[in-house]
Amino acid sequence: GRSFRQIRAEDARLRKISAILPVETGRILIGTEKAGVLVYDGHTLAPFHPSVANVAVTALAGNDADLWIGTLDRGLLHWKAGAVETLDEVLPDKQILSLALNGETLYAGTGVGIAEIRGGKLARVLAPGYFAQTLHVANDKLWMGTLEEGMFAVPLDAHPGRMAQLGAASVCPGCSIRRILAIDGEVYALAEDSLWHGNE
Repeated sequence: GRSFRQIRAEDARLRKISAILPVETGRILIGTEKAGVLVYDGHTLAPFHPSVANVAVTALAGNDADLWIGTLDRGLLHWKAGAVETLDEVLPDKQILSLALNGETLYAGTGVGIAEIRGGKLARVLAPGYFAQTLHVANDKLWMGTLEEGMFAVPLDAHPGRMAQLGAASVCPGCSIRRILAIDGEVYALAEDSLWHGNE
């Protein structure tokens, strides 16, 4: 906690980092703009697996045994036991902006709503029409950060096929929310120039 250490790849393609996911094994999974998923074990930076190399990664969720990968143009990739499954045609958009995992349920944010994935299949679309650039599950709620409308708590109890209504933005209306964090049970939203506390 007293110093910083820089890990810098020799190959410039590996330096364009788009997502980071620390996992329980002590390794760090790193998504890149063009070189796919990398893994850092504290000593070596290497490709995670050939099947997810050369992919434009936008978001990561899961762990190094069961990994969900959001991409710029290929939809959602699910890597498990060395095999990759692609979900793209059923999604509201092939460009995945954000991911949030809650047990066995995955939420994939796109520019036109949030896909709820259960058992590897699309269950429903939440917050249709919203640009879900960041997601976080906390306190039994799905929090969504948008490009221009602030942060919302997305209702998870709506029935499939029904359009859940979102109230006024809970946090920072008019802000672009870059990241949502849960610290000591409290939800915070990181905007371009400020940090906001989430309201229930």
